[in-house]
Amino acid sequence: LSRENKIPSPQKNIQYHQGYIHQAYMHSSNIPKGETVYMICGWNQIIDEVVVHLVQELKIDRKQIRFELFG
Repeated sequence: LSRENKIPSPQKNIQYHQGYIHQAYMHSSNIPKGETVYMICGWNQIIDEVVVHLVQELKIDRKQIRFELFG
């Protein structure tokens, strides 16, 4: 949620991150991998970099990654 002024209130089993994805996925080793859906929006280069890191480095299943390209 990089463009939101106020992030939603915490809910059971839901974690939100406000800001750039790099800060969030670098700390995702503490997040249960089988239960997490990564929702990413950005430019091609950002999306490509994040998806590669999540899949190759953190061993996240590609089915858990959703993205929206813009720009």
